[in-house]
Amino acid sequence: MSGVRTAAVVVAAADAPEAVKQAADVVCAGQDDHLAINAAIAGLPANGGRVHLTGGSYAIGAVAGTFGGVIIDRSNVLLTGEGSATRLRLQ
Repeated sequence: MSGVRTAAVVVAAADAPEAVKQAADVVCAGQDDHLAINAAIAGLPANGGRVHLTGGSYAIGAVAGTFGGVIIDRSNVLLTGEGSATRLRLQ
């Protein structure tokens, strides 16, 4: 499909360098980071898009009724990170 663009949202960890945080669309607080990540996913348009987690640590809490704290409940959503520099930890 030529000309179709998807949205991208950059989420920075609380312990990311200041320059990374300033360039990000969302900056996590270091506690309950799954809430900010889920809000970024929910904010993508209907045709989907990408949520990119910068390097750093993200505190992921449980969400009742799910197997984890980060919820992707529709197609065409890509959650990316920076390899081993992006760490998800259970809080």
